[in-house]
Amino acid sequence: MVSRRKIASSIQSWRTFAASSSGEQAFPRQGRASVDPDVQEAIRRGDYKPRHHPGHLGVPTVDLPEHLWVAAQKQLSLYDLKPLKLGAARLANVLSMRKPPLSDREMYAKAAEVKADIVDRFKRKAQRAGTTWPPEDETEEEQEQRIQKLQRVVAKRMRSIVYNWRPIVFNTEAKCLMYLIARLAPNYAVTLRVLKEIKQRVPDFLPHTVFDYGSGLGTLYWVCQSLWPGIIKEMYTVDTSSDMNDLAGNLLMNHLGYIPQEISMRQFLSARSDPSYDLVFSAYSLMECPEAEQRLSVVENLWRKTSGFLVFVENGTRAGYRLILEARDHLLRIIKDIDCVDGSIFAPCPHQLECPRAEHRLPCNFPAAYLPFKFVGTKRDAEYDLFSYVAFRKGERPKELLGSRVVGDPLRRHRHIWCDVCSQRGLLEKVVMTKLQGGTELYRIAKATSWGDLLPAVAVGGQKEEVKEGPDSSRRDDEVTSDDC
Repeated sequence: MVSRRKIASSIQSWRTFAASSSGEQAFPRQGRASVDPDVQEAIRRGDYKPRHHPGHLGVPTVDLPEHLWVAAQKQLSLYDLKPLKLGAARLANVLSMRKPPLSDREMYAKAAEVKADIVDRFKRKAQRAGTTWPPEDETEEEQEQRIQKLQRVVAKRMRSIVYNWRPIVFNTEAKCLMYLIARLAPNYAVTLRVLKEIKQRVPDFLPHTVFDYGSGLGTLYWVCQSLWPGIIKEMYTVDTSSDMNDLAGNLLMNHLGYIPQEISMRQFLSARSDPSYDLVFSAYSLMECPEAEQRLSVVENLWRKTSGFLVFVENGTRAGYRLILEARDHLLRIIKDIDCVDGSIFAPCPHQLECPRAEHRLPCNFPAAYLPFKFVGTKRDAEYDLFSYVAFRKGERPKELLGSRVVGDPLRRHRHIWCDVCSQRGLLEKVVMTKLQGGTELYRIAKATSWGDLLPAVAVGGQKEEVKEGPDSSRRDDEVTSDDC
């Protein structure tokens, strides 16, 4: 079985290569780090060991709970598995490369760019032949033919470079079962990873009421029952596919023999802001909105329904990260300029500033290691799913230890460790930790830290990073104790 550390190392190697090949310096700011005094004192008192520091999530390679696997296997036993497995592999490939549709404005701008490039190419070709384009003596008929040819060439180029977005419709049980085989295990691992951080950092939080937008297989319910057994009093799920809702209900029936009365399944999102819910969750749903206006409307609607935490999860691709960034920035504007209710980013950002990865080629994403769906007689190796997410918390921002978010796999070398972090100052920084410079406690903490953890340390020293100014960049100098990613 492939270890989680090897998986993260392979991902980080690819990220480093991608950044270097693009000419980017992903972490131009380098320096040392000092451990948080409270954490240092707690370790010296023996309150906890360095490997159990407050920012360490400690999520191992996730396998589906036995009762969930049995429920899914019972549903699959009614069908021929061979075509379902083939369809699941194709579906997984499609979902991993999915991109949001371009808006009309973006489409026109792209077409104008393509047209200008093609016209320039035609002109250079004519110049090499000793003529001009368009010809000075062309007739009206030749002009019309030239324009039609140009339109055909532009259309052909657009088809080859613009992602052809179409809604994915799960309108048969077979398609839903393909999704189950392809995505049940990674979806469970990602959801567990995100919600475990909420439980660990806010142990008093109990999600009595839950709203699941784009509920799919009902994975959120199974994860909540694992983390907070018996706590849910009301759960409202929304998925546009009636067949997917039926499959989610069948999984519960196969396990419990009934669908719990606290669960209500619907196909459409209500525009009403009441009632509110302790936990509102949306995974892989923003990508299915055909327009940016609809996505932002969904984000606002879900924020109005939130009384505790609002979480968005998307693929860890550049496209998925852009959707998370869009939702993140929109909610920050609402909180700052429109909404009278306080709110703040809970994770992954340790600040409330502009995301320093907004203009980078590499997205802000995190790995979730999992074991794929189990079939009898098949060998399983650990795999990973890269995801991007943002979690908002409604209410006054509490004072808690945050530190810096580790945004890459730490590089452990002889007597020193390099960590790529997003700091509380809203900067991407590469910090080095040794026993001599940061102290024994920080060095031992860094040895136990993984990609996605919070490092209870403050980066110091190094050259100042040049960051593109954004709407909140003016706050970077005077709000050094704030949060973001």
